[in-house]
Order: sequence, then C-alpha cells, then structure tokens
Amino acid sequence: MLRGFKRKYGVTIVQFLNQCRMNYAKNELRFTDKQIDTIAEECGIHDSSYFNRIFRTTEGISAGAYRRQWRN
Repeated sequence: MLRGFKRKYGVTIVQFLNQCRMNYAKNELRFTDKQIDTIAEECGIHDSSYFNRIFRTTEGISAGAYRRQWRN
C-alpha cells in the first residue's frame, strides 16, 4: 500500500501529510492573528520547534518570517 501511494502520487504518505499541514499553516499565518504555537497544534504538531523545522524545510523560511513577509 505505501509503495503504491508513492508510485501513484510521487510522494510518501508522510510527505503528503506534511504538505497538507503546511498548506493549512500558510493560510492561517497569512489570514489570522493566531499564535504560531496554536497553528502548529491545529496542524497536529504538538512540538513547536518540530513544526518550525518542517516549515523551514518545506518553505525555505521560518513561520514567523513567512507571516512578516505577508504582513508587509
């Protein structure tokens, strides 16, 4: 099943889940004033440093910098 998922979609289930989480987080960072820790929790990531590491890996900047980029 896991290999079939990667063959069909080109990413692993974990990568797909992280993409979904980061898409949600980006939307929340842009359009709400919620704390980053709250957004991380809503994404299902209970460790804010882990959330920031995933965010930086996928987006190339920190969650805080992403928010500031859209606020200016």
